[in-house]
Amino acid sequence: MADIRIHNQKEYSGIARNTRAQWSVQRQNLPPDENNKYSKISCHIRNIILSEERESAISISDEFFRRVSRWVVSLSIILGSGLTICGLLVALVLYHSRKEHKEKANLSADVTNLSADVESLSAELEWRRCCSYTVDVTLDPETAHPRLLLTDEGKTVKYGGTGEDVLVDLLRFDVFLPFVLGREGFTSGRHYWEVEVGRGWLWQLGVCRDSVRRKGRITRSPEEGYWAIEMWRREKYWALTSPKTKLRLSESPRAVGIFLDYEAGKVSFYDAENKSHLFTFSDTFSDPLRPYFCTLDEPLRIRPVPDWE
Repeated sequence: MADIRIHNQKEYSGIARNTRAQWSVQRQNLPPDENNKYSKISCHIRNIILSEERESAISISDEFFRRVSRWVVSLSIILGSGLTICGLLVALVLYHSRKEHKEKANLSADVTNLSADVESLSAELEWRRCCSYTVDVTLDPETAHPRLLLTDEGKTVKYGGTGEDVLVDLLRFDVFLPFVLGREGFTSGRHYWEVEVGRGWLWQLGVCRDSVRRKGRITRSPEEGYWAIEMWRREKYWALTSPKTKLRLSESPRAVGIFLDYEAGKVSFYDAENKSHLFTFSDTFSDPLRPYFCTLDEPLRIRPVPDWE
């Protein structure tokens, strides 16, 4: 039998034996040397039959088994804790920053919505004020273009007349676009009326001076005595300024309200359905003004102003 022993100054692992091969291996701790600088691992092999023994030893520097100093461990713990705290602080700052940004965005949206609500309410209040000055407007057949037909007791005008048996005089419009005026002439005060419109090819609504030219080529603009808006090609809306001003509407109006403040020199237009403001002319008036209508296809109807509560 062979008996093998391994001696290690650092640890003890026990004894291993093999009866068939008749040898054994043993590892055990040996006391360190006096300087505690080196560690020795030795191996003893003993053959019982031959009564022989061999030993082999390896010396390993203690630096190979270097121990970590306590201050290094403490420093690592402190650094780790510091990094963890810094990470938490950064996360906390980012969280509050995002929360503040979100709150500011929500506040900005609320302010915008509030501003829009105030503007809408202001426009509705202004429109309701206009309604208190409602007047009864009727179309004047003596001014109607030969191609226009007046029905509904002078409340509706539509395109389609033949022009036959129509007396042509100085009062009647005889131009390319078919016009007709209201009977009423305004020289002072405030006046409001509403007109139902379609989505035809063209319509124009507003006021004009009673003395406007009614023959030949006419330019509709304030300089020529017209303060009106128009719908052109079913979807384009303009104020007939000089040059024209495009109106960007969120929806096509089904009824238009016209408000004349003679002393203030203002002619304002409203969507009579959603009560929104469309456009306002500012000028100075001195001549009588009359309601003005023009259509190329769809009928225009002067309707009673609803009694809003």
